[in-house]
Amino acid sequence: MHKSEQQSRLRFIDFILHWEGQLQNKQLVAQFGISRQQAWQDLQRYAELYPANLQPVVPNKAYRCSP
Repeated sequence: MHKSEQQSRLRFIDFILHWEGQLQNKQLVAQFGISRQQAWQDLQRYAELYPANLQPVVPNKAYRCSP
C-alpha cells in the first residue's frame, strides 16, 4: 500500500464525516475498491490521528463526527 493512497482515504474520511456527519465502512469500500478490513484499518488510523473527531455508532455500524 502506498502512503499516498492511505492519505487519500483519510482525507475522504474527514470530508465525509464533516459533510454528512457520519461514515460507514462500506462507503470506503465502494469509493476506493478496498476490503472491509482495509477500511476498518483506515478508520482506526484516522481515530489515532484525530481521536476527538470520531465517535462510533454501534446500532448502524457507523462513525459519527464529534461535535
